[in-house]
Amino acid sequence: MVSRLSRILDSVEIYPSTRVAIGVISPAGLELAGDTTETFSWASVTKLVTSLAILLALEEATLSLDDLTGPYKSSIRNLLSHSSGIGPRPFAGLDRNIGLPQRSLSGRYVEGKDLEELQCPPETKRIYSNLGFEILAGHLEARSQMSFAEYLIEGVLEPLSMMNLARPDNFGSPAHGARGTIGDLMVMARELLNPELLSPETTLVARTACHPGLSGILPGFGHMDDNSWGLGFEIKSTKEPHWTSPANTLETFGHFGQSGAFVWIDPVNRVAFGYLSERPFDSWARDNWHKISSDVLTHFG
Repeated sequence: MVSRLSRILDSVEIYPSTRVAIGVISPAGLELAGDTTETFSWASVTKLVTSLAILLALEEATLSLDDLTGPYKSSIRNLLSHSSGIGPRPFAGLDRNIGLPQRSLSGRYVEGKDLEELQCPPETKRIYSNLGFEILAGHLEARSQMSFAEYLIEGVLEPLSMMNLARPDNFGSPAHGARGTIGDLMVMARELLNPELLSPETTLVARTACHPGLSGILPGFGHMDDNSWGLGFEIKSTKEPHWTSPANTLETFGHFGQSGAFVWIDPVNRVAFGYLSERPFDSWARDNWHKISSDVLTHFG
């Protein structure tokens, strides 16, 4: 019998990728389809994994949202929500593995190497920043006295059974370097939909808009008057156009990556959907991702 999710995958017209995997979590459980054993690049969806580590450190009081860090003394709150004013450029040469043993990130953010100037004062505009997440990882190292890899593995990947990401060739930059299967992605989605590692209260705060009403560019989709972002999680809110479905509620949150990956969690419909592809984000993705998500909500919402 062909599953509902497989039918959705088969119905995509002129599908432009030879490898794709999708997964859905609904009240009926978990369902996967496509190339479910393949490892794909997650690109910026990596930021959700890094955010889980930072949020865990906040719960453990290793970090505080008001900590000031990095060359510009940015707050953890502003770095997570892309409201620090720091531009997008990452440190040079950070496409390296975090597999143990590894060199530390913490020295680079203190030295401020390879930095560009602040693009605006904090909390005045939403500027999507890979560099902000490199700084966050470095600050966590400095405060925890552990490498970012050690903290991530012990605090997040092992408890969630996502150890595939701990392989040295499966995790590079904390901003965009993860690689994993659709099963790995849906384990993370399940945690965000039904928190167990983090408290429900922490997850609720993280998926609530931080500094509501800030405008900015949503990569791939243009200027948004209200470019809502939580603590590491992009929030759909009233953005139009958007990569999720028009049927997704305003509370939907998640992330997408330039590698052709995305995951969203709709806490009102109680559905999460993940998508991994070998075709990078392009005009086809802008035109079709929301249609696939609409089909998912029609069948599972």
